[in-house]
Amino acid sequence: MTRITRLALIALVAACLGPAPARAADPIKVGFSAPLTSPIAFIAERAKLGTEYAVAELNAKGGIMGRPVEVLYGDTRLDPNEAINIARRYTLQDKVVAYFGDFTSSGTLAIIDILARANVPQITYTNAIKITRSGYKHVINLKPNSDHLTAAALDYAVRDKKYQKLAVMALDDEYGKGNVDAIERYLKKYGGAEVVGKEWYRLDAKEFRPLLTKLAGLKPDAIVLTGSLADTGLLVKQYGELGLKIPLVGGGGHSSKAFRNIAGSASTAWSWCRRSGRAISRTRKRWTSRRASTRSTPRSRATSGRCTPTTR
Repeated sequence: MTRITRLALIALVAACLGPAPARAADPIKVGFSAPLTSPIAFIAERAKLGTEYAVAELNAKGGIMGRPVEVLYGDTRLDPNEAINIARRYTLQDKVVAYFGDFTSSGTLAIIDILARANVPQITYTNAIKITRSGYKHVINLKPNSDHLTAAALDYAVRDKKYQKLAVMALDDEYGKGNVDAIERYLKKYGGAEVVGKEWYRLDAKEFRPLLTKLAGLKPDAIVLTGSLADTGLLVKQYGELGLKIPLVGGGGHSSKAFRNIAGSASTAWSWCRRSGRAISRTRKRWTSRRASTRSTPRSRATSGRCTPTTR
C-alpha cells in the first residue's frame, strides 16, 4: 500500500497544483482521516504508517515539484459527524489539495460531497458500492466493492455447494448494508438460494452467541459473514464455543493471521481458498478431506473445486 500511496500522492498533487505562485519551501498539504481510536484502529494505524512512510520517502527525494508534502492527520473515532468536521476544517481552513479517507464506508460517504464541492480529489479504501456509483468524479477507491467481495463467496456457497438457505450476519453500517444489498442482488440475478434470516450488530459488539443461536434455529445450509476482521474473529470464536456445525462462508481478512489470533482455536474451522482467481473462506470439515491433495497446489494453479490452504 505504501507504493500505491506514494504514486497516488504524486499523481493527485501534481494534477491539483494550480499555476498560482508558491515558494519552494511552502508545504503541499494533504488531508488524512481515519478511525485511529476505534475497534478497527489497527487497520487505520497501518494506513497512517504507510502514508507516513510514503511521505517521508517522497520528501527525502525533494518532495513534489520542489515542495515538501505535509499530511494533516485526523481521528474520526469511527464517527461520521467527526469525519465531516475534519473534512470541512482541512478543505476550508487548511486548504488541502488532496485527501485520504475515511477508510470506512460510512465516513467516506459522509464527506464525499464536501470534498467534491471543494474540488479536492479523494482516495479511499472502502467497500460500499455507493461510493463508486455515487456519480462523483473525484473519488478513487483502492478496494474491491461489495459486489466483488460477495460474489466469490456466493459462487462457492450457491453454485458449488448448492446451499439453498442462507443466513446472514452483518455490520449495522454502510459497509454491512452494502454487503447485504450485494448478496440480494446476486441472488436476484442468479437465483439458486434464498436468505432465510439476517442479524445485524454494531462494530463494537462483544456478544454474538444470542444472534448465532437465533440464526442456527432457522436451520440454514450456511451462514454468510460480511463483517470486518476484528468483529468476525470474535464472532467465529463464539461460534466455536457454541459447538455449531453450520458451514460459514466469508472472505476478505478472514484468512489473515490477525483473524486467527482473534478467533483463537476456532479459527481452525476456516481455510483460505482460491476459486477462479477469487478468494473465499470455507469450513474445516470440507477442507480436511482435501488437505493432502491441495497442500502443495500453488495458488496460481488453484481452480474451481480445489482449495489452497495457507498458513501465512
